[in-house]
Amino acid sequence: MLECLIFYYQIVVEYYRKDWRLMVRIHQRVHERHPELDDGDVEAAWESYCFAAVRIPGEREMRTGYDLHGRYIEMVGVLLADGAWLVYHAMTPPSKKTLREIENARRRGY
Repeated sequence: MLECLIFYYQIVVEYYRKDWRLMVRIHQRVHERHPELDDGDVEAAWESYCFAAVRIPGEREMRTGYDLHGRYIEMVGVLLADGAWLVYHAMTPPSKKTLREIENARRRGY
């Protein structure tokens, strides 16, 4: 019984990972401007973000989060028609302007 449960868990986790990776796309510009960030870093930070500020509801968000190496990253993404997020800006560390915008959004309750 335990072996069946573990096998089922592995299938569900693999499906979830494959499905989730389709939900985040990283624009090539991010790598050109910030070669220290790779797709995995940006995806991890986007998926497990700490704070977010909605710029255009349902369309554009700014998020900050930590990548797998513990770096604090600022990211801006737009929601595409197919339901995936396109992250077109990412940098580390976040700028003071970004942190201020996110703090203002948190105070407003967004």
